[in-house]
Amino acid sequence: MPVMDMTQENNTGVKLTKNVIKPVPDQRVIELMRYQYRALERMWTIEANLFTFPRITGNMTSSFTYQCESIIYDEKLMKMLEEEKFDVGITEVFDICGLGIFELINIPATVSTFAVVHSDLVSESIGEPTMPSFVPAGMSVKGDRMDIVERFMNMANVILGKILFSQTFIREINVFRAKFGAQFKDYNELIAKSSFIFTNSNPYLDYPRPTIHK
Repeated sequence: MPVMDMTQENNTGVKLTKNVIKPVPDQRVIELMRYQYRALERMWTIEANLFTFPRITGNMTSSFTYQCESIIYDEKLMKMLEEEKFDVGITEVFDICGLGIFELINIPATVSTFAVVHSDLVSESIGEPTMPSFVPAGMSVKGDRMDIVERFMNMANVILGKILFSQTFIREINVFRAKFGAQFKDYNELIAKSSFIFTNSNPYLDYPRPTIHK
């Protein structure tokens, strides 16, 4: 559990887990976080669309990339994780570093989670079709009944959402490839290997959309 925000260091949310590993934050992340608190607070009050979101999350991609790089270059930590011989690894795919680490330490089964509703980029990676004509994008403020202009805006949200998250994923994959070679799997392959995808939504109450068994 890498610590990026020192004010949240002890908020692990776990009660039964005894062995919680907390890699220290990368110095570059500490510097970025000095200016991030005000921006992160605004995330909960701004209009939820992908035209405003990138302005608020400008440094997040760099933070995730720096912290990921710090972890995979920690040889002692990576060796310790590999020696645990985990049966399954669970990580949130807000970034791709967790799945990349699972690949390195040879965890046979992985589960990807997403703390909000479905991610259009994750859906694409596992083969679920995105239907912007009637399925609201992950950051959309519209429902499933849209006029022609709202459908166009929803399609733009889908495209921009994929770009936003793929930029983070690509930068992190480049970190892995810089250390382990150009043959390291891309983010689509890592996500597609997941046995299950857990999202923070109820499929019986959410807007209907095409899904697969994951």
